[in-house]
Amino acid sequence: MKTAFITDQHFGVRGNSPIFFENFSKFYSKTFFPTLKRLKIKRVVVLGDFWEVRAGAGWRAVKEAREQFFDPLEAMGVEVIMIYGNHDVSFRNTNDTNGIDFLEPLYKNVRVIRDHAVIDIGVKFGLISWINRENLESSLEWMSTVDCQYLGGHFEINDFEMTKGQVATHGFERSIFKRFEHVYSGHFHVRGTIGNITYLSNPSQTNWGDMGLEKGFHIFDSETGEMEPVNNPFEMFKQATWGDDGLTPAFFDGVYGRLVVPNFAEVKRAELDMFLQAAREVALNMYTIEDEIKADGIAIRADEVTTTAAIIDGYIQDAYGEKDGVDVGRLKRDFDTLYSEASSKLEIE
Repeated sequence: MKTAFITDQHFGVRGNSPIFFENFSKFYSKTFFPTLKRLKIKRVVVLGDFWEVRAGAGWRAVKEAREQFFDPLEAMGVEVIMIYGNHDVSFRNTNDTNGIDFLEPLYKNVRVIRDHAVIDIGVKFGLISWINRENLESSLEWMSTVDCQYLGGHFEINDFEMTKGQVATHGFERSIFKRFEHVYSGHFHVRGTIGNITYLSNPSQTNWGDMGLEKGFHIFDSETGEMEPVNNPFEMFKQATWGDDGLTPAFFDGVYGRLVVPNFAEVKRAELDMFLQAAREVALNMYTIEDEIKADGIAIRADEVTTTAAIIDGYIQDAYGEKDGVDVGRLKRDFDTLYSEASSKLEIE
């Protein structure tokens, strides 16, 4: 028996940007649904963060989600099992107000796991919704006693990359999951496995931090116990270096592009300008980066430039990591939340 797993779809990203909705649509129509049909899959599990905006998805996001995802699944007779992620609930400490429950009456094929449950997908597979202060005790008790081989959730677990360059240090310890054969989680947007825990990542690139990372969804095979990735070929962010063999403006067709220019002062500007002009005609937007960037008098090579989120994380650690009475983990999480909410209102970083 094969079951599709998808997580962190974030419908409504970038302020309900039509550009990102179009990219989502390519993935669902040309990769996701053809794979489900080819493998005759009749069940999809969503591991949280279906929506982007906690306060309310917005009518455009709801319309796109129904047309791109829910309506086709209903027409195909595919069961959809959903849990809450932190972006699906309005408040930090309770799941009561959320953007998932209303889908159940709309679609007979949708089942919402409000707390936790064990489903039969050829093996016993536990599912648990977003854990917060209100349900923490009951959630930990359930996980310590539940009879299942596999577990899926929307967890924050130490030692994993949350986004490129950011490692979680103030989440759950990995040891609390050791009783399961394997644990699969949404929440973090970098695929990764440590021991018996795997983060599946989001299906689509939504910011520069996603550039170069594999995105898509997964197929779980109950006979082999394997979770196989199905990659999304439709990138949104691409970077190249001036002088790369075979580089043409077409490389940036339909994406946000970034061109690193080594030895900028020595480059033939007319040739570079002609390339950039042609690239801008096919790209969504184009940026150039000189080989060295000056920041407070310090030279930083272009290949050392990291994400904004990672810079914030590093600054907090350096500035407050050694100070008594400062909850660095909470400070990082609060800044990450603020940065995520601010980014969601922008079409592009």
